Amino acid sequence: MRRALGLSGAGHLLVSLVDDEIRITTTARALKHVRELASPYKPSGSLASERLIEGRQREAEREDDEFDRSGHG
Repeated sequence: MRRALGLSGAGHLLVSLVDDEIRITTTARALKHVRELASPYKPSGSLASERLIEGRQREAEREDDEFDRSGHG
């Protein structure tokens, strides 16, 4: 079964009971399924966390530039 699911070596499988059937899937496939289910609810545009990270990166670049211009670089 692991070979049929494309698993070699160690790896986790998820086992569930659905309508009197035992289903086995990989964690990667389960995660893909969850993302597909959630995709209609994804907010449009960028997330606040992404905007925060981008702002922090720009701030760090400005600080690096100022440091270099002050003769410390």
